[in-house]
Amino acid sequence: MSEFQCYKFKTIDRPLSDSERREVDGLSSHGQVSSTSATFTYQYGSFKHKPETVLEKYFDAMLYSPFGHEALMFRLPTKLVDEKALKPYLYGEEYYCHIDLLKRGEYLLLDIQFDEEEGGGWMEEDDYDLGDLTPLRDDILNSDYRALYLAWVSFAQHKGGMGMKILRTKMMAMRMKTRIAKPRPCHPI
Repeated sequence: MSEFQCYKFKTIDRPLSDSERREVDGLSSHGQVSSTSATFTYQYGSFKHKPETVLEKYFDAMLYSPFGHEALMFRLPTKLVDEKALKPYLYGEEYYCHIDLLKRGEYLLLDIQFDEEEGGGWMEEDDYDLGDLTPLRDDILNSDYRALYLAWVSFAQHKGGMGMKILRTKMMAMRMKTRIAKPRPCHPI
């Protein structure tokens, strides 16, 4: 028996070239690919490629959402991000519940993974919109780490965190409340 799996990728800094689009389209017959995004869904079977490698090579953001587990990853150009400033937000007590930073050539991959202890519920492809979360990448590139702080606190207080749906709602509410004035970054203790 297999589970529903959904991988969503999005470009932010630039569209895919025609050759990149053909390459991404060739990764799986289960994909919908455009010049700015790709979605791969599976009812049975799974994606045969490492998502972080696909992210690193082609995209700027990725959301992976199988049953009871969610992963959000951003590709950050090393020349635009302060790696040292991100380190206090890293959290890694468990494999599936972590905030990690992976060095990949000229990029850092910021990896935020949630695992619901109860196994979550049945998820449909439209339950998660990567477009709602991509502004958080710009926040991080602009030294606004509130979303990372919220994820860090969630992990520190609740085993497995609060889950992507709740965290996404809180992050978006936080962004809406403070859009007028840029706040000072929060740092975990």
